[in-house]
Amino acid sequence: MGDKSGTPHNLGWGEIVAEINIMMNAGHDTTAIVLRNALFFLQRNYKCLAKLREELDEALEEDEVIAPYDKVKHLPYLRACIDESLRMLPPVVFGLPRRTPVECTFILNEYVPGDVSVSISSFVVHHQESVFKDHNIYKPERWLGEEGKSRRHTLSPSVLGREAALAGTLAT
Repeated sequence: MGDKSGTPHNLGWGEIVAEINIMMNAGHDTTAIVLRNALFFLQRNYKCLAKLREELDEALEEDEVIAPYDKVKHLPYLRACIDESLRMLPPVVFGLPRRTPVECTFILNEYVPGDVSVSISSFVVHHQESVFKDHNIYKPERWLGEEGKSRRHTLSPSVLGREAALAGTLAT
């Protein structure tokens, strides 16, 4: 198994089975949640919906009922709407817990004892005023242009870590 560039993940059989289990048992729910949330925000924000419809109308033929993936995968405003929906209401609120090293560690300059479980809430990260101005407002435009590209590293809708190797490849 490898990523989009062909770099192998070198997963063991147990890890491959775990990845398949994640996709079969969790992947479909999270996809449905993301789509539901995107539709929720778009129906509440008519200007955003109108802008998305305009982008889709330009990209698709009039008789195309189902949008071909190759035609929509690089539409910037569609991507921005999805990313903003992921930011506003991530499908997975908490990442998988991790154990700190036995001897202790520092996270953001804060002492954390050794061998304890830690996790992070993507919802809290995505609603930091210092990172996202107007964090409670659905604003897909924040993901457009160079500023939007430079902000992509702040989007962590699942916070799954290494376990999401296959899921991340399939989701993007």
